[in-house]
Amino acid sequence: MSGALSGFTIVDLTQGLCGPFGSMRLGDAGAEVIKIEPLAGDCSRAMGPPFIGDESAVFLSLNRNKKSVALDLHTPEGQDLVRQLVTKADVLLEDLGPGKAEKLGLGYETLRVLNPNLVYCAISAFGEEGPLRDLPGAELVIQAMADYTNSLGRIGEAPVRTGTDVASINTG
Repeated sequence: MSGALSGFTIVDLTQGLCGPFGSMRLGDAGAEVIKIEPLAGDCSRAMGPPFIGDESAVFLSLNRNKKSVALDLHTPEGQDLVRQLVTKADVLLEDLGPGKAEKLGLGYETLRVLNPNLVYCAISAFGEEGPLRDLPGAELVIQAMADYTNSLGRIGEAPVRTGTDVASINTG
């Protein structure tokens, strides 16, 4: 595929919406994206309707222009395969949660030894540091905490969620 990022390789350990949207954009710009899914598959495979046959339209749209392989990151073999891919990659995206990649031997400090030029992007709801770092996050939680939901709807009525995943898409 041609494009501004042709010749770049991305290793994508993300699931759901944020990371896959970001890596989809990199793939759209010509990068080779290698998506690593858990053995059960990316959680967005079940997001729907709509479905196209047995496939979630959400999953299909977010993961276009990608190569995909299923690995168990909790096994030494799966971790070793990711490390092998990283030696030839330009970028690694992960959304495993603060500290989780390090526990798997896939954190930045470990991978930069294998590839000093690697761009490492960790996506989490509340960042890698700080008092909220270990809390789970979701689109509605982020919208509410940003007080975005109070700006919609009618005065005196309950807050309203936006019709799109604003935080997730902008993160990606």
